[in-house]
Amino acid sequence: IKTLQFLPSKLNSQLPPILLKSGLATFLILWIFLFYQLLSNSLLEPANVNGQSVQLVGCGQVDDVWKGINQACGVDGKICEPFDDRTFLFKCPAGCAKGSWTYSAKPVGNFSSIYRPYVIGGDNKYRADSSICGAGVHQGVISNRKGGCARIRFKGFNPAGFRGYKGKGGVESIGFDSFFSASFSFDSYLIREKEWVDGCSDLRFFIIGVNIVLSLVFGYFVVSPQFFFWTLTFMGFWMVVFVSDPPVNLEGSSPEIWSKMISLGFRRLLPTTITSYVIYHFCVSRTLENLDASLSRSLLWVGGFWLGLLENYTFESLPIDRLIISDINKQPGGWAAVIFLLILVIVASLNQAYTMWYSGKLKSYLILYGCLAGGVFILTLIPGQTLRVHHYVIALVLLPGTSFQTTPSLLYQGILVGLFIFGVARWDFDSILQTTDELRRGDSSLLSGIPSFISFNATSGAILWKALENE
Repeated sequence: IKTLQFLPSKLNSQLPPILLKSGLATFLILWIFLFYQLLSNSLLEPANVNGQSVQLVGCGQVDDVWKGINQACGVDGKICEPFDDRTFLFKCPAGCAKGSWTYSAKPVGNFSSIYRPYVIGGDNKYRADSSICGAGVHQGVISNRKGGCARIRFKGFNPAGFRGYKGKGGVESIGFDSFFSASFSFDSYLIREKEWVDGCSDLRFFIIGVNIVLSLVFGYFVVSPQFFFWTLTFMGFWMVVFVSDPPVNLEGSSPEIWSKMISLGFRRLLPTTITSYVIYHFCVSRTLENLDASLSRSLLWVGGFWLGLLENYTFESLPIDRLIISDINKQPGGWAAVIFLLILVIVASLNQAYTMWYSGKLKSYLILYGCLAGGVFILTLIPGQTLRVHHYVIALVLLPGTSFQTTPSLLYQGILVGLFIFGVARWDFDSILQTTDELRRGDSSLLSGIPSFISFNATSGAILWKALENE
């Protein structure tokens, strides 16, 4: 183990610099080329079935199927017609068992759907406002791990209701025992058995696995801490944007989505780079510079980096959506998960506090975190605002406490840097103060105002009222 720990430093001192630089450049060029090839043959590869182009859609609601939430389609869905005598061919990304969840309450009869897949029905008969990709996973025609192509056929009015049950991929659908103006069913079994299909797979998990392996190798052999940090920072940033959790609506043509990803990525890259420079200068450099323990750096720092960077997968089983009291109250087990995470943070903080005390820096860190706590308290007093603790905020607050060359610091720092990159690449530098309206996510139960009644027909019992302004 000791030989492996210090082998890269030994090679760096013995081999000619030109050989080291050439080998590193070759490795990075091959890495970028492999990443591009896998990416171009994955989610954004144009799919077709028997030569017919297939539209890429996201895991949520699709406008070509159902045009919006709550009252968007009007009474009896008249605005979204026609509902029958047509088919829709589409390609779903991977991960739609969780990607089809709703995060604001949506009424389904007397049931309020939240924090679960928005899939209504089963037995190949689904309500038209369901997530079509989530329904495809439930029916077993779409793979949760690799995505896939499917075709739905609109069935029009359904008077018999929809049966809910736990289907494939762990997706449990919602039952609805009444009529609905539109429904659909899948005939994608024909695609699998009789038709020629190309470009229907989402290889994101394979791409992630390849990049984890290559980054571990890179993190082991590279000696320069600056090159180590910046390579992983930029690789991780574009990994989130293009692969693990794209921050754009996936509905549309592949070239159009490519353009949106690139544009959005570069818009967020500049502030990310500036903030990363500050992180390196004040935190990471103190941990990685003059560190010869290459094996520990690769396994702990790089391994932790991926834990944070893939937060949407590594922590997805925790029943925590947003660190807001109202959201935590809505999720079963939410407070238990928060307490569990808080215990982990306290244990890690005590470990780091001992390191601070041992190095004679505890007082300065207590002053720093005391000022931060005071600032947060002042922010909570601002009226009409809710404090949002985003991924990048957690990382920026905790990173100064990892600026030590200890084994735990390598792991903690890697996790926090990965969490920071994930947060800004996926969600941008979102405000830490937000209004109630910004937080409600279109939740119909939070619409405010009292309707103004226009007329009442005593014969028919019909009531007509004026629409609310915020509708």
